[in-house]
Amino acid sequence: MFALWMRRWLLFAVGVPVAAWLLERIGESIESSRGESGVTRTLRGGAEKLRGFRGGRRGR
Repeated sequence: MFALWMRRWLLFAVGVPVAAWLLERIGESIESSRGESGVTRTLRGGAEKLRGFRGGRRGR
């Protein structure tokens, strides 16, 4: 099917940004209904970590 490098590229190019967006949206949804909590901070922190993967090695 796809070569291993192509699957990895697709994961990082498409999967990671979508997962970061999804975590952010879930955190915002919970926060809007119940206020800020440890769960919402964790979800937003996870989204921030995933966004860091998008930058690759440029920032290091």
